[in-house]
Amino acid sequence: MQFKLGQVVETPVLERTERSATFMPGHVPFMPIVDNNGILVGEWQSSVYSAACDDKMYCCLTCFCPCVSLGQTMARVGSCGEGYVVMVSMFYLILIIFFAMWLAHLQDNVVLNVFFYLMVFIAVLTFLTTGAVVGFARAKIRSLFKIPGSEISDVISATFCSCCVLAQMAGHVQANTPGQCTLRFIDTLPGYDV
Repeated sequence: MQFKLGQVVETPVLERTERSATFMPGHVPFMPIVDNNGILVGEWQSSVYSAACDDKMYCCLTCFCPCVSLGQTMARVGSCGEGYVVMVSMFYLILIIFFAMWLAHLQDNVVLNVFFYLMVFIAVLTFLTTGAVVGFARAKIRSLFKIPGSEISDVISATFCSCCVLAQMAGHVQANTPGQCTLRFIDTLPGYDV
């Protein structure tokens, strides 16, 4: 068929038929992305609350000695774990000292008011500072493993449920042996520099 300039040619209209895609029951298999050390990249290995429930022994360690858990986790990815242990321990030591001072002066009403308000201030400051330290450590872990999220959500979740966040971070980088509650640091993963 030859076309001439200015000639109107009718083109056939393709009829659109309704076809529905057939899906197989179940879901498409998804292979998670892991790095050379076998650590999941792009998402947390477990949610904040399920991580705390999975390993009861380690959950107790994160509740009663969060400085050790944070140190183990950060040492696992190449950061100075001992620095985190000392920093968080100092926060709690200051809180204990002020609480002891308040108990020692409990009978004296004048001193009671001053030490009471000072202790409340130190307790709130310790609570917020520990949450910020754990939150920024979580942000470092997130950035290393390309996990989406924000620093604000890290600090908020670490402030109000630090033991759950610590258990999640430790489980993600495999900083603890499941079922065991040890105070020693596990070897640093190769290839990380925090």
